[in-house]
Amino acid sequence: MATQKYKRSVKVGVFGLRRGAAFVRNMEKIRGVKVVAVCENDETVIEKIRPSLPEHTIIYRNFDEFIDVFPIIGSLLFMTGQFQPTEQRMRI
Repeated sequence: MATQKYKRSVKVGVFGLRRGAAFVRNMEKIRGVKVVAVCENDETVIEKIRPSLPEHTIIYRNFDEFIDVFPIIGSLLFMTGQFQPTEQRMRI
């Protein structure tokens, strides 16, 4: 089977960096996948994770601003506790 070359990338946004930081690092290793945005409101978590984020990643602290770019991103991943983002999920 011939190796396919990816002409397009899958753009991903990750909501919640406490659980999502490892996911961001692993997703960036997959050819054709780009984590283009993350959302986290805890400054301590942001500062801890910032050095490991790809330089093209935009950091949002506000969920409303984060979902405003959803049409550009295309895929959102909720990496928070089981019940936390229910309100946010309902708005997408």
